[in-house]
Amino acid sequence: MSLSRADLRPYQNRAVEFIKANNNAYLMLDPGLGKSATTLTAYLDLLSTFDVRRMLVIAPLRVARKVWKDELSTWAHLHGLTISCIVGTWAEKAAALRVPADIHTVNRESLAWIEAQFIQGKKQLKVWPWQVVCGDEFQSLRSQTSQRWKALNRLRRLFPRLVALSGTPAPGGYHNLWAQYALLTPPGAVNPLGSTEQAFLDRWFENPTEQNALARPRLRPGAKEQIQAAIAPITLSMRAKDYIDMPPVRTNKIRVELTPGQMAKYKKFRREYIYELASQRKITAVNAGVLHGKLLQLANGAIYVDDKGNFEEFHTAKLEALEEQLETLSVRGPVLIGYNFKSDLARMTPILERYCGKAKSFCQLKTDRSFDEWATGEIDFGLVHPGSAGHGLNSVYKSGAQDLLWFGLSPDYELYDQLNKRLTGGHRIVGRDVCLHHIIAEGTQDEDTYALLNGKAQDQDDLTDAMARLTRS
Repeated sequence: MSLSRADLRPYQNRAVEFIKANNNAYLMLDPGLGKSATTLTAYLDLLSTFDVRRMLVIAPLRVARKVWKDELSTWAHLHGLTISCIVGTWAEKAAALRVPADIHTVNRESLAWIEAQFIQGKKQLKVWPWQVVCGDEFQSLRSQTSQRWKALNRLRRLFPRLVALSGTPAPGGYHNLWAQYALLTPPGAVNPLGSTEQAFLDRWFENPTEQNALARPRLRPGAKEQIQAAIAPITLSMRAKDYIDMPPVRTNKIRVELTPGQMAKYKKFRREYIYELASQRKITAVNAGVLHGKLLQLANGAIYVDDKGNFEEFHTAKLEALEEQLETLSVRGPVLIGYNFKSDLARMTPILERYCGKAKSFCQLKTDRSFDEWATGEIDFGLVHPGSAGHGLNSVYKSGAQDLLWFGLSPDYELYDQLNKRLTGGHRIVGRDVCLHHIIAEGTQDEDTYALLNGKAQDQDDLTDAMARLTRS
């Protein structure tokens, strides 16, 4: 059964009006608050008043291919809109571009391809057909050095309206904002965060005292409030907790210990950047960034020995903890298991095969079909990399899952947070007791990464909470 426009919640209607009133608008909405349906409804209203004709949606690949199309079929008032997905081979994209649809979706990796169809150097090749462009998961455009940002920046003069959507607008901290608001600033106008990124950093940030792979700029005293005030006029922030009555999300740290011999070997590698394999061949971490990744591998229990995906096992403590948790968690329904490395997946698979037998099922969630089967409750244990399910896949919560077990942590806060919110966001059933479990190897990079993720979460929550307060005032 389709939903009707009357089913839009009051905060969604407010967001619709905000988009219509602002040619350039940033919607910072928690996952599950209906960003896609809100944007499509605003577009429909602008279409009906002849303010715009067509819309281009830039999104992660699976979102571009599936999510926006699904929204049109979900809401009755949107049924009349047509959509064409610009994905696939060069020929497939060219054919989809020629379809005279109301809405075209394109994956963000194809932005340079879109640019090439309309601009060559400083020459415009043909008429740009979209009066409004929507950037879904807009935080993926937070770096002005990326090819996708450069392409959209060069195209920016061709369209008057830009709608930015994100549940994690600053996954690395406040310094992620400048490039995004530069795109939201139309040609000839002034970026509220400064004319250049360097000017932005010089004004509001101090140089970090620690130079390492995890260092990020530190805010000056009072800078947060000034940045928030600068972006407030074109920013609408809404948190699920302010609009939906849900119980708090629980967290559970499952601590495991390495043996004294394993810890000694781990600490030696951390100190000397050299790891000796069982074959006595040595692996060298060439810099702090590489060392960080290798230490995470060891914390999970295995280390890659070459660039072909071969690995050597280091410990089984996390596998033992996983096996202990399977029976405990499965009584509460389906369980999501998050992993970071392919070696994690390979090592977990025999454990799940042995536990599930013929009575239960498990599957790597990667394809559209696997996510559909998960959503309908056909899978008891879903193994998922956060890069595969972080963005836009609201069907993840439909399985009834209440538990997400992190076997290995991703240091990418954006992906980590997005996957968490597939279960904890505003779309979850009221009363569902969601718990995020983390298997942590004590004394390892796991603890540092967990602390880092929590630190970034504080920055993220601080920003969206502050913007939400400004929104309500």
